[in-house]
Amino acid sequence: MWQKYGQHFLHNESVLHDTVRCILKLAEKENIQHCTEIWPWKWALTKLLLEEFKELDVYEVDTSLRKDLEILTKKYQWMKIFWWDILEQETWTVRGTLIVGNLPYYITSPIFRKFFVDSEEFSWWVFLIQKEVADKIKSDAQKKSYLWWLLNYWHEVTYEFTVPAKDFSPPPKVESAVVSIIKKQKKNEVDFWRLQEFLDAIAWLKRKTLKKIRKMRKDQLSHFTLSNELFWKRSEELTWDDIKKIVW
Repeated sequence: MWQKYGQHFLHNESVLHDTVRCILKLAEKENIQHCTEIWPWKWALTKLLLEEFKELDVYEVDTSLRKDLEILTKKYQWMKIFWWDILEQETWTVRGTLIVGNLPYYITSPIFRKFFVDSEEFSWWVFLIQKEVADKIKSDAQKKSYLWWLLNYWHEVTYEFTVPAKDFSPPPKVESAVVSIIKKQKKNEVDFWRLQEFLDAIAWLKRKTLKKIRKMRKDQLSHFTLSNELFWKRSEELTWDDIKKIVW
């Protein structure tokens, strides 16, 4: 049943404890008392979280795990299990929560959009994701993708550490990484919807210069300011200061 959802199970105890240390470091820094885990699967991380948090919500989509997970609720009465898909969740009872999880690769983008683009209700996350994605979204990435701009508009993304494929069962074909994500305290000066409109116009053209892109997307870019000083930059090389000039 588990492989139906494309999950790879982290079995390295050292990595599990390192992940919990990242979670606790963020929780202590931000004074967070409540934790929410999504897609716990074989609950290896869940058991460690239960020792550290006195308020833990778990969202699980696979109801075949009901018997095993509910054994934990008898021992840890402060644990609550919600048996539905987190992507279908529309209302939330707890907003001041730290959200953690080992995300299957195919669900990463939908999760990001739900929590980081379509919602402003949450502020802190620690996720185990594909390393390639982690490299693309970390705040200090040199080359910026569409997803980078959307996530880093409101958040700071920190690449914590790499997790080798051998630490999972079954091992995936790629490495993974733990990232922590915190909502920025200072509001971004760039208009988000104008930014998204600009990104939509230049999508899939990240390696072309803005001069070439303007010729290719003349109609879509007619109401954006592409000055001569930016002509020779590729879209993946732009900075926030450049974006401000373009979408003002």
